[in-house]
Amino acid sequence: MLQEMETGKEKIKNYKGKRGGKVMKKKGFTLIELVVVVAIILLLAATLAPKLRKEVAKARDAKAVAALGSLRTAANVYLADTGKGATKIYGTSADTAFIISDDNDSSEYLEPNLVTYLKVAATPAEDAVVAIGGARANSTTTVTYGGGKYIDYNPSTVELSIAGSGTITGSVGSAYTVTSTDVIDTKGNTWSEY
Repeated sequence: MLQEMETGKEKIKNYKGKRGGKVMKKKGFTLIELVVVVAIILLLAATLAPKLRKEVAKARDAKAVAALGSLRTAANVYLADTGKGATKIYGTSADTAFIISDDNDSSEYLEPNLVTYLKVAATPAEDAVVAIGGARANSTTTVTYGGGKYIDYNPSTVELSIAGSGTITGSVGSAYTVTSTDVIDTKGNTWSEY
């Protein structure tokens, strides 16, 4: 008789439900577990997103400064090759002295990817434009993320600089508007210092 009796675990193991099968073990997650995981993910995203945006903006600013350095080198190589400075950064076949051909977006002085980067929104009337991470009017105002800056080129002295005044807003392929108040980069440096 003792052998005929089943323990509680064996009863559960041998129980046949309405469908005639054995009791299935729990699979998946409960609603509470899912809500807790989603809440943790949202908390992490809310904490990290602003820092990530600032770091991406700083990286874009660094890329703009690096592009300026490459363009300065290209202008000096042009000067060494031809004995005279280029009259402008972008030019067409009708122009006599330019670093980047506006006809086919090419340059023997710059890598193709840098030519594309400098041509973000530039028209033949503009020397060059670089995309930036952000800018602000002074060190106490809020950063406006995105946009671009003009690269000023002085052909008489073969000097290039990122325009301290004049921020281009908009996206690639769209119209850019210039605001002359944003002169500080995301790190707090004045754009004209570069």
